[in-house]
Amino acid sequence: MNSIIKNLMKKGIVKGRSELLSKSEIKELESLILKSKNKHLKDGEVSQNIIGIDKRIDELLEKILTNSEIQNTLIKVLGKNYLIRQIFARYNEPDDNGLALHQDAIGEAGLMILVNDQPDGSTVFFPGSQSIPSEKHMAQKVSWNSLKLINLTKYFLMPAIGNAGSYYYFLHRTWHGRTPGKSNKTKISIFFDMF
Repeated sequence: MNSIIKNLMKKGIVKGRSELLSKSEIKELESLILKSKNKHLKDGEVSQNIIGIDKRIDELLEKILTNSEIQNTLIKVLGKNYLIRQIFARYNEPDDNGLALHQDAIGEAGLMILVNDQPDGSTVFFPGSQSIPSEKHMAQKVSWNSLKLINLTKYFLMPAIGNAGSYYYFLHRTWHGRTPGKSNKTKISIFFDMF
């Protein structure tokens, strides 16, 4: 546990170690999210709220949040009275244009779960960038922050890769983005945004 916290504070991103859901549960979650996506997502949208749309999705999300490693890590990082702002599914489609590196709000942290196998990832992080002193969102302002340069930035960006069920904690001030779609399958990740 202490190494998770230490690495999270140092790098702004760290992979979790527990099994949050069984293989059958993560497969079920993927199926339920895809069903909801086809029913509710509008053209051009890349994410959707997944709380309250299906009782079984809610049960699986609760199982994730009540995992002892998740609870202990979030309490150590955010304090006992942390607030879950949103939980959403994010889709990286084969024709996705991606999203340039950016930072989110000060004080925000999160949990990202890969819902399906992502051997090459879709979300990327610039480890340690949360420590760059700035009250401004500097990630959007650097000249190399372009999706056209993604082949160059791959040498210092860390992709969130893994099998279905793999997960990462990250500090939202860590520069992060989404790569353009590069497979023939939709990659699904769940983001828990917290303050």
